[in-house]
Amino acid sequence: MDNTLIVYSSNHGTVDKCARELFRLTEGKVDICNLSEREMLPDLTKYNSVIVGGAIHEGKIEEEIAAFCTEHLDLLVTKRLGLFISCIHRGEEAQKHLDEAFPETLRQRAVVRDYFGGEVNELKLNLWDRIVTTQMMEKEELEVELSKQKIRRFAELMSDVKNAPDRSIHHE
Repeated sequence: MDNTLIVYSSNHGTVDKCARELFRLTEGKVDICNLSEREMLPDLTKYNSVIVGGAIHEGKIEEEIAAFCTEHLDLLVTKRLGLFISCIHRGEEAQKHLDEAFPETLRQRAVVRDYFGGEVNELKLNLWDRIVTTQMMEKEELEVELSKQKIRRFAELMSDVKNAPDRSIHHE
């Protein structure tokens, strides 16, 4: 049986929602770790698979995720790896954020990577973030929603890696 660890960072709740849905849908023994709320990380050597995810803010992945990937790079490349982001962009812009969010070594090693869309919960944003987000959404005419279909497909591919010849999800 496969052991999977989902490691993520969530400040506004959207990535937490994605991670919990992946937790529910991924087969085998699954543990979950929100780096925003934990001081200690589970022992990565005990897992066959690791899923890493975070939100894109101002064009960059959250600092906790970037630091986690850098600090554990040598161990992560030995695992079945899934990478995801949450962002309010779609298409080429979202793909660009996904490509830039994780180190090249991890991107090449990942069996699946995707972006799940995003949400904006104004109650969890400070005033400055609310102003910037609202202006960006109006200027770029962004549609904000999570894709449960993408999350489901990601979990399926992580759960059935042996039978999926090309497991990377590519978008136009």
